[in-house]
Amino acid sequence: MRSPSSPEIIFNCATNVIGGAVQNAVHFIRGVINFEGFGLNWYFILSPQVYAQVKQLLPPHKFIVLNESPAFSLRARRLLGSIVQDIKPQLVYSSAGPAYVKFSVPHVMGCSNPYILGASDYAYELYGGFLSQLKIRLRTKYQTYKIKQADAWITQTESSANNLKRILGNNSDIYIVYNSISPEFLNYLNDYSHQEKSKINSITRILVPTAYYQHKDLERIPQAIARLREKYGVEVKITLTINDKEAYKKTLAIAKDLNIDSSFQNIGGYEHKDSLKIYTEHDVVLQPSVLEVFSTSYIEAMSALKPLIVPSFDFSKSICADYAHYYDCLSIDSYAAAIYAAIVDTSVEERHEKSIAIVSKYGSQDKRVAKIVEILKKHIIRGVDCVQK
Repeated sequence: MRSPSSPEIIFNCATNVIGGAVQNAVHFIRGVINFEGFGLNWYFILSPQVYAQVKQLLPPHKFIVLNESPAFSLRARRLLGSIVQDIKPQLVYSSAGPAYVKFSVPHVMGCSNPYILGASDYAYELYGGFLSQLKIRLRTKYQTYKIKQADAWITQTESSANNLKRILGNNSDIYIVYNSISPEFLNYLNDYSHQEKSKINSITRILVPTAYYQHKDLERIPQAIARLREKYGVEVKITLTINDKEAYKKTLAIAKDLNIDSSFQNIGGYEHKDSLKIYTEHDVVLQPSVLEVFSTSYIEAMSALKPLIVPSFDFSKSICADYAHYYDCLSIDSYAAAIYAAIVDTSVEERHEKSIAIVSKYGSQDKRVAKIVEILKKHIIRGVDCVQK
């Protein structure tokens, strides 16, 4: 990568601390480094979670790790602002806004916060009583205010761009760059020849590949599994992937009350390099989130050719189309029926055909990184032109 005396561009992922936000930042950094910076000189401001996955790749003296997230720490915000002020880059790109800092240089911000972009009443109800819901609604208003502190924005879907326009105005500089799928998953899908069919008489292994948030609705899984056993006589093994031990204890306690705690296990968070192996070790994928802008687990499940279970919302249908088995999140019977339908779904060839049609829209990580860098270069040029004028 180029190495002039002063870096030209800062990649800021200090608020990327969990789930897909971490993986998107990791993929972007790997893409930038693999393509020698795309002709730009980079400085990286990282969360510890991102740093742990890219530390072997980072050029020396070209990064800093913020141990506190600017989302929760005024000290981290001041440090982030001072770093940008000292380096004086031509542009800052924050991959997951809000960044919580108003920079003095051009700022391009990714926006994939589902609460900012529109949450259902059910998503808020998962937080409990009136005061708890009020707290998250007020936090969303604050984040919505902070998301405005940029010069251009990158979204992942047409729906997100339209929702963001309602917040920022129709003349705002908003771009759409579709999410992507890693080469490992793409190769697995494209090299498909034959998959062993699920056997209803065996214990079906169901993967729930998500970090813990309230809107993931993990606490209702035990109720659905209990109804599945009662109504269909089917035994399953649920694999959760959450780092929050207290959240897992809460879910497990619900399962224990229903006498199905032996059906649950938690492997904790995992690095993306292990994703394909984890997916292929399971028979079915359940993504119970009731609020998303985009979930990589949707297209990873499709690429791994696993039956996919999701709640029936516009955001899930817009991505999963006719591939997924849908359920009404307000009905445990509907939930259990969708799980059963996925378990007995042995039409691998049909899933392969549907998956190819959907996944081809998203492409590779490298192409996504290249599209984002193209946008960033455009705004660097704009900034230079403004200074010269």
